[in-house]
Amino acid sequence: MSPACNPSHRTANAALLARTRSPVSHVRALALLAKAIQTAFASTFGTDTVIRMCWAHAKKKMQTRVEQSVQKKSQKEILQDIDALQCASTQEIFDQASEKFLDKWKSENDFSACFENEWLILNRFWYLSASPGTPATNNDLESFNKTIKDGGMLRERHPLARFLVIASDIVKDWSNEYITNTERRFAKLPTVSLKTWTESYQWAKLSKQVPLKNSTELVCSYRIPAVRFRMQKF
Repeated sequence: MSPACNPSHRTANAALLARTRSPVSHVRALALLAKAIQTAFASTFGTDTVIRMCWAHAKKKMQTRVEQSVQKKSQKEILQDIDALQCASTQEIFDQASEKFLDKWKSENDFSACFENEWLILNRFWYLSASPGTPATNNDLESFNKTIKDGGMLRERHPLARFLVIASDIVKDWSNEYITNTERRFAKLPTVSLKTWTESYQWAKLSKQVPLKNSTELVCSYRIPAVRFRMQKF
């Protein structure tokens, strides 16, 4: 068992967890789990920054860990609880829910110790409200990888000096394309069709009930009528 996953480190981890709850600056990055990326960002902008974890990559690693260290009968429920944690709308809710999560699964010693250290201390900014206004994943950015490899790098390895020249040309070409091609400009606001606006307005005018399905100390679940009910009176 690695030191980071050793239950004897819980006291030190608790102190570190309390420290991570202090206010952070508004410099943000969406990173993979590679430490080199995180280290480079922190060395440039300082340590009191939000280095947000890509949820897609984080979830995959969490799921692998659950499958390796948790009894099969509990795996599905733990993953559901992790999904609920990711939906935290404030840091306060995330902190409180995290404590309850660890208490609930304290019987899974190896998993809970590793999860606390890896995902509540070292890489804690994977929940939705960690950095408001930023995407939860970097999938859209990664979609450029093939374009870079095929169109710019030609899938070859280059010396650093040559790579910097190629990278500069790629950025220049992209910048010029966004200037001349109006269809490729970055969107500043979400595009909502007139049809969607109209249906939303009609739905909002309906007299409807939103019944409470279940609730806990931190989470309330409601049943909200969907599109198929838009013409039905409630």
